Amino acid sequence: MGGLIFGYDTGEISGFLTMENFLQEFGEINPDTGKYYFSNVRSGLIVAMVGSPSLESASITAHTIQLSIGTLIGALIAAPIANGIGRKLSISFWCVIFSVGLIIQMATPAGQWYQIVVGRLIAGFGVGALSILVPLFQSETAPSHIRGAIV
Repeated sequence: MGGLIFGYDTGEISGFLTMENFLQEFGEINPDTGKYYFSNVRSGLIVAMVGSPSLESASITAHTIQLSIGTLIGALIAAPIANGIGRKLSISFWCVIFSVGLIIQMATPAGQWYQIVVGRLIAGFGVGALSILVPLFQSETAPSHIRGAIV
């Protein structure tokens, strides 16, 4: 589940950043050409919250070395929470957190790109936590003879 969500989010934002409609709603207009674009700062903030690289060639290098802020925070706080409330309940909790992040992103009005950043940060918490907790839960519950193959 953690890998699925991480891959989904990576594909989602990489595709959105190149969509013309998304550019018109949340991008900036270039006064010389009249075309919409994302500045390196804006696309970097949108992408860095979960850590998937942009498809814009000018900013790929900056994005691939940026820290995945939400994912890092989620990964760091997931294990202590799971130790306190249990693995299954914690996985369900972080799925809800990821869903809340997606809802915030989907409910973003035109022009308010910073709401997408906040939604991606919250979704990143869930991505990071599930990337840690799902393999942890699998390794603890799998029979010993197939444990290595599952994790």
